[in-house]
Amino acid sequence: MIAGAAQIVADPAAVVNLIATGSEVQLALAVSQQLPQPSRVISMPDLQRFLSLDQSKKDAIIPKDQAKNVIIEAGTTLGWQSVAGDDGLIFGLDHFGMSAAPQIVLEDVGLVVDVLTEKITQYLGS
Repeated sequence: MIAGAAQIVADPAAVVNLIATGSEVQLALAVSQQLPQPSRVISMPDLQRFLSLDQSKKDAIIPKDQAKNVIIEAGTTLGWQSVAGDDGLIFGLDHFGMSAAPQIVLEDVGLVVDVLTEKITQYLGS
């Protein structure tokens, strides 16, 4: 694998790619275990490095199969559309000013396993 660009935990029959960075990878792994559909979890610690790769390397990380892309990012969604694709789904925060314990903030914005699992399951059903 390309050092620093991504790491993958995959079901070969994946219908969804859960792409996350940092602490969100644990959340993506938990969501993947709850989804009724097979999934592939991709840890992408450096979005800019991934975007700088040639297309063949990008395709090795995020296969060009029928799996839909879902981004889970506890920060800004800026730049992730190029990874998610036109029909991808992006969860993130594009506003600032919340102050509370991390778990309370994540629950408030819906970045928790149950909420994400429900939304992704609905998305895949469409």
